[in-house]
Amino acid sequence: MSNKQHYWFHAKKPGTGYGWGFPCHWKGWVSMALWISAISLWSLIFDPVSHLILFILGISLLSGLFIGLCYWKGEPLNTQASNRS
Repeated sequence: MSNKQHYWFHAKKPGTGYGWGFPCHWKGWVSMALWISAISLWSLIFDPVSHLILFILGISLLSGLFIGLCYWKGEPLNTQASNRS
């Protein structure tokens, strides 16, 4: 059995922004598809015009969970940009 770590998301390269890019593993693609589906379903259930607070809370929660998944299963972020003088 291999000890090689398989990341679901690669970190962005220095100079291209902060965070993770597109998925690089099938599990990352499935998790992104599930996140998009959950956002779409939430948008259909809670109309932003009539349920603005619930809409914002739901989208924030789902996005926070997805960012947490990226942090957990993604490549460690490059902090070189913050170390520049």
